[in-house]
Amino acid sequence: MMAGNENIKLVFFSKEDDEHYNKISNVISELIPKNKVLHCCNINDFSIAVRNMLFGLGIVLIVARNKNELNEILQIRQRLKDHSVILILDNSIEDLTHNALQLYPRYTSYFKDDYTDVFLVIKKMITKIQKNIKGEQNGRDY
Repeated sequence: MMAGNENIKLVFFSKEDDEHYNKISNVISELIPKNKVLHCCNINDFSIAVRNMLFGLGIVLIVARNKNELNEILQIRQRLKDHSVILILDNSIEDLTHNALQLYPRYTSYFKDDYTDVFLVIKKMITKIQKNIKGEQNGRDY
């Protein structure tokens, strides 16, 4: 786990607890303390968690397995617009990627065996958040 991640929160939306969820959870646990990760399996909890996240101090990771899940998420896209969003999609479903772009994700990945790309993106986001926190603590305004 990276040092200095105590202030960073991650909201993880995944309706199912399957192999992809487990692989992604393992990636997250290497970077962020478990007590700073909130897993949401329904849209209401997810919406509340995003609303309660401080601007600039968190990451939102969304797994959308089908059009219905994506449509639920799109209903709260206004709440997501000020957050760093990572989106993981099932690329076997037509139009899912096109519709998902309405969320303006910082990064989009697809179901696969290895989520090293997601690990690297989260790591880079953490580094950026840490720099912003340091800048604020030192009285700098970016």
